[in-house]
Amino acid sequence: LRMTDLRADTAKAIRPGMTEGSVDNPVAEITAVNIEPSLIIATGDDGSVNVVDHPINRDVTITADIQVRDTPTGIQFKGEPLRGGTRITLDLGTRIITAEVLRVT
Repeated sequence: LRMTDLRADTAKAIRPGMTEGSVDNPVAEITAVNIEPSLIIATGDDGSVNVVDHPINRDVTITADIQVRDTPTGIQFKGEPLRGGTRITLDLGTRIITAEVLRVT
């Protein structure tokens, strides 16, 4: 899962172990979180164009275990198709996040 251009404090609030659903049988559980600065294009005083880290915004890549259903039309999560490029929403209790699915394994 991938989210881009999040404020740093929001990115830091997403942690491994967060779940949607009951603790005993979660619908989704975050297993890993990677946070990197978002990139921006900046023009230098000399006219050069540079790719630099955004001072506040972060890109977040999340690995999660989620409960899916295998249907004749493909894998579904919460009744919606699940494949790379789709977006899913997770209610993690203290945060509700919407992220792009990068891949399903």
